[in-house]
Amino acid sequence: MSEGGKCKGKSDGWVRIPMVLEFQVSAWQPAEIEMQRKNNVPMFKLREMNLIVRPVFLSASALSLHRKTCPGYEKATADACRLRHQVAQARVSKYGLGKFNSRRSRLRNERSVIHHPVYELANANTTASDGDSGEPEALLLADTDLAANPDLMATDEPEPVLLNDTDTVTPANEVVDLRTATGRPRRKYRLPRQFEQLLPEPPIPAPVHSTPSEPPVTRVTLIVHNRLQTAANLFGIWREYLYKPSYDPDSFVDPADLYSCLQTLPPSMTDHVCMPPSPSAATPKPSVSLLLNWQLTVSDLKSNAEITRLVKEVLLSSQFSLEDLEGFNADREHRRLANADSRSPLLDNFREVSVCISVPSGSRDIPPKAFPIQGLHYRPLMAVLHAAFIHPLALKLHYSPYKLYCDKAGTSAESERVFCEAYDSDVFIAEHDKVQRAPLSPDEPTCKHEHTIAALMFWSDATHLADFGTAKLWPVYLALGNLSKYIRNQPSAMHHVAYLPSLSDSFQDILALFHTKWNEELVHAYKFGTVIKCHDGVERRVYPRILTYGADYPEKVLLATMRDKGCCPCPRCLIPKTRVDQSGRGNDAQFRLSHPRRYMPQLVNRARDFIYVMGYPISGTAVDNLLKETSLVPTVNSFSDRLGIEFNISNMLVVDLLHEFELGVWKALFTHLIQVLYAQIPGGALINELDRRFRMMPTFGNNTIRRFATNSSEMKRMGARDFEDILQCAIPAFEKLLPEPHNCAVLVLLFKAAEWHAFAKLRMHTSATLAHLKSTTKSFCKLMRQFRDETSQSHHTVEIPREAQARTRRAESNATGVGGKSISSTRQRRQLNLSTYKFHALGDYVEAIKNFGCTDSYSTQVGELTHRTVKRLYGLTNKRSAEAQIARRYRCLENAQKLSSSKKDIPTVGEDFERHHHITHSRNRPFDIFTAVRTNQQDPAYKMFIPKLQDHILGRLMERQFTGDDHPDFTDTDRNTVRIAGNKLYIGHECRVNYTTYDIRRQSDVVNPHSHPDVITYSAETGDNAAQYWYARVIGIFHAMVSSSHVNVSNHSFQRIEILWVRWYGAEPGYRHGFRQGRMPKVGFVTHTDEDAFGFLDPNCVIRGCHMIPAFAEGRTSELLPLPKSAARVLDQTEVDDWTNYYVGIFADRDMMLRHFGGAIGHIDDPRRSKATLPGLQSNLDHTAGRDTGESQSHEIDQNHTPANSSDDDSGGDSETEQDLETDSENTESEVGGSSESESDGYASP
Repeated sequence: MSEGGKCKGKSDGWVRIPMVLEFQVSAWQPAEIEMQRKNNVPMFKLREMNLIVRPVFLSASALSLHRKTCPGYEKATADACRLRHQVAQARVSKYGLGKFNSRRSRLRNERSVIHHPVYELANANTTASDGDSGEPEALLLADTDLAANPDLMATDEPEPVLLNDTDTVTPANEVVDLRTATGRPRRKYRLPRQFEQLLPEPPIPAPVHSTPSEPPVTRVTLIVHNRLQTAANLFGIWREYLYKPSYDPDSFVDPADLYSCLQTLPPSMTDHVCMPPSPSAATPKPSVSLLLNWQLTVSDLKSNAEITRLVKEVLLSSQFSLEDLEGFNADREHRRLANADSRSPLLDNFREVSVCISVPSGSRDIPPKAFPIQGLHYRPLMAVLHAAFIHPLALKLHYSPYKLYCDKAGTSAESERVFCEAYDSDVFIAEHDKVQRAPLSPDEPTCKHEHTIAALMFWSDATHLADFGTAKLWPVYLALGNLSKYIRNQPSAMHHVAYLPSLSDSFQDILALFHTKWNEELVHAYKFGTVIKCHDGVERRVYPRILTYGADYPEKVLLATMRDKGCCPCPRCLIPKTRVDQSGRGNDAQFRLSHPRRYMPQLVNRARDFIYVMGYPISGTAVDNLLKETSLVPTVNSFSDRLGIEFNISNMLVVDLLHEFELGVWKALFTHLIQVLYAQIPGGALINELDRRFRMMPTFGNNTIRRFATNSSEMKRMGARDFEDILQCAIPAFEKLLPEPHNCAVLVLLFKAAEWHAFAKLRMHTSATLAHLKSTTKSFCKLMRQFRDETSQSHHTVEIPREAQARTRRAESNATGVGGKSISSTRQRRQLNLSTYKFHALGDYVEAIKNFGCTDSYSTQVGELTHRTVKRLYGLTNKRSAEAQIARRYRCLENAQKLSSSKKDIPTVGEDFERHHHITHSRNRPFDIFTAVRTNQQDPAYKMFIPKLQDHILGRLMERQFTGDDHPDFTDTDRNTVRIAGNKLYIGHECRVNYTTYDIRRQSDVVNPHSHPDVITYSAETGDNAAQYWYARVIGIFHAMVSSSHVNVSNHSFQRIEILWVRWYGAEPGYRHGFRQGRMPKVGFVTHTDEDAFGFLDPNCVIRGCHMIPAFAEGRTSELLPLPKSAARVLDQTEVDDWTNYYVGIFADRDMMLRHFGGAIGHIDDPRRSKATLPGLQSNLDHTAGRDTGESQSHEIDQNHTPANSSDDDSGGDSETEQDLETDSENTESEVGGSSESESDGYASP
């Protein structure tokens, strides 16, 4: 590589390459650098300087040109290929494989043979040896103290690894039985391959200027192209900047930041500021700060867990000293913290003011009356913004947005767009581009500072502060979209910027309260920006921009200054109420684009003149004629009034998955399903069965799926996450409660609802997943309309008992007088109502994700979780003037956290977060092998236990590719070479499996045989009909010290090995599943007569834990395992039989769903990950477009049948046709399906 951005090629000529040359100079003066221009090419001439030149290629074409013309690169590539070939040949020679073939071809050749010979166990149920002893001493080592004999152990304990497979020999006359005793296909259980584990990593940092934290050097950068692209990381993620960033926070990403299991709640955004501390007289001592911080955090009721936290975080802290507590008084220390807050140089403390609302008199001759409202507590937004940009967490702020792509090609034309954070969304990029040309303040006409935006994301929602009484608070929260959502979405990272007062019962003009006066400083900064010296020491001109506002529908109505339940109920478009049930149709999407809602100040001002000047009534004809058609109200919208007419308030009112779907559409659908069950069999027999099934539903993960303790049909005191859990488990619970064809219609509808919910809630989207979400929205909305129309004809649905009781109570409370109207106790007719804003909002999610990032960035769930802080602080007040006390307590909490340097304990998994799994090596629970086998000779789980264990250990010690007992070439002599120290395995309580999620984060699952025993592994099968995954139930977790004297074992020293004892699941014969059929995978335990029903598994083969839901409708059976008491029933030792089948809970979380759908970015080990588009997008739509395939015809809802009064009549402009559904995904069809199938195509397991 030479200077000037040139590379010498084979022709000895200079080839010009677009690149960035960074000249790192130790010391220089401007006069020492001369720039010349030769042939329109800038050239630098540097004299007497220490020069370092580093090339950075700006495009894939530049890098490709370098690779083609640089002889050094060609030589290095050839040497690497030669070395890889030599290593492969050496492995072939070492393991005696003969001819070197690919692993895939070997697997295909071995599919037709049975790999496990049948062993007959004599005496102690062990493999017979040459000796007469019942316990062959040649196989197992006697009890030995390894600590006293270090020579028996290896110096280092290598991690158990899977190595290459070897060819096997199978008798030619062996007869293969293709079916088991129960009719299940006989599985050829070669245990799955060990998949590649890649740890999460951030995108490759962009080249930026040096920061103050680095040595003071100067770089002169020559950029040939305006567009800047970074290199791709291991996951193929790369970024494209419109402008070169001056600072890249991803350069300072700590690996622990990418591990969800390690993340602790960071301090509040305004906890630590780069300001000198307050005088020592007002600053509590460290020990006092630790105590106050403990008092104000986590819980106001100090339980045993809180006492434990007191000891760990306070008393045992290195900063704690008893001398600091001499003369301690809690009241005095709280006052000291409050005084320190008042002396803060940032002026971001709470202020209390009163606002006046003008109330019309209703008469032209009487002027409006000013109604004062006391107790508005707020913090100046600009002061909060200044504090946020100068505290240490500002090191993680993104000042320059970028577009995120995924593809190793490295060009935007061939790569797939990725949507994740707010700062890689379209709106953020567009606003950042606008402020580069924004006008400067008249006070600073020559400002040269870098322009950036502060993306303001608001949340507000009124909340009850106590379980009883009327105490409530209306807080407003703020977060910066420049910060990663994995940090800012945590409750302690939110800014509390205002506590709105409650209005008296005599005056409820809440709308006017929401639009009170704005701070002039904020309005000025919105237009001209404000200069802030950021934490990195660089002064930037920051422009506040309101990105999103998360609120439920009533607050959206207040913010948009529109009528609640008016003619046009949507705050983002002007669709009439009569058409809100047409969501998902083609003309509905066109109407949203062509009729957006905008604030119309001319109409509002004219209506206000009618009311305040002319004295017309607010609900009079004159005002209605102006505003009713567009559902406006005569209230000035402060957002548009102060920020300019170009600011559209409707754009910031983003979708709300929590209220609109989980507590909206899905809750309404679930309620209607309950009504249908009551209508099917009056008396509630089906409801009782439904509740029984939900109560038996197994849990999963760390509160991912929780126990359904109460009757789900009653829906008492249930939150959004409870309804989410019901949706994820609804299919097995509702199966076969209704007769056909309603049963199939309900199951497909529930599958589509869960699928839509899972895709809408993804934390990382690509262009392909957004296309699938769009098509799923169309099909789900169509199914909802069909289900509404069909059930209205087939079932006379009425109120559920709880609804009738609530209606009766409301009527009784509203009844006045003795001779009032009688209250009917008859349950009234109810139908599924889709004419709601919440159903209409489903069509806005795709555009919202493109414009603002994934829905978890702005979901109201963030604000709901932050309510816990104010509720906890309310418990510390005396319940009088609660808003002021909460504000003071909140600032005391911030100051206590600022002064306290204590850190939360990192979970135990943090020590091993880079490892695939962690199993304790405790020897407190020994498992004597021979004793266990003798005692349980009748238990099928112990059949061939020792031979399988020997095969498993020997195969791993020989470093074979496939682990476990699938080694038919092993002889008794080979097995006798295995040594197990003390003839004992040691039982582990649990196995914590770490895995990389679809959004490139690190997460973990705990596998415990007594609580969460099921795991998922990659299948070792190949072919068109091969299953993608295998499933197993872990019935034992062991570790042991083992060795082998076999000639093919390279290390004969004792090694620690970890083993999972599993019971295998097998696919249900003839059952088809997948996103195309709208069915979850169904599996069942392999019958005990199958020699592969039980086995051993290397923990490195486990992908993660799995949620197995019993197929309740198919009942239980004892044919799979007739022994009532067996080691296989460790999950529930009271069971005497098994569920016939299980459903794989693919909707338990988004990561599990994408593992079965395929193509996720973070699943680098998934073979479908390499596809340019996600698999099965086109074929997944077949059942919604009216196409049935083969034998699945009887199982799927008949989409061609439409009721006579259905709104989806396929006639006119509103019809949705098969061609409509194919439009959005016609370019995303793939030959690999979203799941697998057993017989005719690739959608179900064999």
